[in-house]
Amino acid sequence: MFAEGLKNLNIKFAWIVNSEDGLDEISPYAQTNVIQLKDGIISEIIIDPKTLNVNADRFDNLVGDDADFNADKMIEIFKGKDNDFSKAVCLNAAAGLIVGEKLH
Repeated sequence: MFAEGLKNLNIKFAWIVNSEDGLDEISPYAQTNVIQLKDGIISEIIIDPKTLNVNADRFDNLVGDDADFNADKMIEIFKGKDNDFSKAVCLNAAAGLIVGEKLH
């Protein structure tokens, strides 16, 4: 188990995520299973985007393309556009802030 390996490395806080739609990140479409290692304790969490009022449209909307297309999507996120890309980025950035213990 990956969490046990991280625990053996004396990692203080980590999340291992896998969404039910196959993403290796927190999904804006389906529940995401999280194995949490915090202060030596391993636990499980489920993140449900519907519970968080994240209403993404279609999984296909997250499919990237060439470098120009992907760059345009990133610029849209920075400009505050509300789309499936921005919802996915926000969910995963929030997770990073939680694991990085930057939220109080």
